[in-house]
Amino acid sequence: MVYLNSISFATKNDTLLAKRSVIFGLIIFMLKPKKKCSKCCIISTDFYCDNSTKDGLQSVCKLCKNKESLRYNETKIGVVSRIYYNQIIHSKKRGHLEPKYSRKELIFWCLTQTLFHTLYSAWRLSGYKKDLKPSCDRTDDSKSYSLNRLQLMTWSENNKKGNDKCMRAVCQMNLYGEEIASFKSMHSASELTRTARSAISGCCLGKSKTANGYKWKYSN
Repeated sequence: MVYLNSISFATKNDTLLAKRSVIFGLIIFMLKPKKKCSKCCIISTDFYCDNSTKDGLQSVCKLCKNKESLRYNETKIGVVSRIYYNQIIHSKKRGHLEPKYSRKELIFWCLTQTLFHTLYSAWRLSGYKKDLKPSCDRTDDSKSYSLNRLQLMTWSENNKKGNDKCMRAVCQMNLYGEEIASFKSMHSASELTRTARSAISGCCLGKSKTANGYKWKYSN
C-alpha cells in the first residue's frame, strides 16, 4: 500500500513538473519580442541577434535569412568563398600554413578557369547535387595551398582522392628503421595503434620523423 502511494505521489509530481515546463515555455515565448520581417512581412519572434540595431535583432527573420544564405552559397562567388574558408580550416588541421592567397584572389583564379564554369553548370543542372559541386585540391599534398598548385575537380572526385590516400598500405617501424608491422590502410593503422591519422600521414610524406614513437612509410 505504501509502495502504491509512493508511485501515485511520484506520478503526480511528474505531471505537475511537466505542466510547469509547458507554462514556463509559453511565458518565455510570449515575452520574446515580436516584429515584422522586412523580407516576408510576417510577424515573428525568430530573428538573429544584431548589436548594431536598436532592438538588438536583425530586420530579416531567420527563415528568410537562411534562404538568402542558401541562395548565396549556390552562386559562383558563394561556392568559391566556401572552398576558401574550408581550405583555411583544413590547413590548420594539417599543420600547414594558410593559403598563400586571399579569398578575392581565389575567386578571380576560379572565374578565369574554363573548367570551373563547366563544373558549376553541371552542378546547377543536376539540381545542386553535392557529388558534382566544384571543388579545389592541391597537386602536391605535402605542401600548403598555392594558386600554382591548385587543380579543379568535383566534390566526389576530391573526396575519393582523400579516401584513396587513407587506403594506402603503410608500414610501422621502430626508431632504427626495422619493420614492426604492416597495415592494409592508414585508417587501419590509426585504429589499431591509436595513432592520429594525420600524424602517420605526416611521417609518410616526410613532414615529420615519428608519430607516436614510431617511424612510418607507405608500403611499396
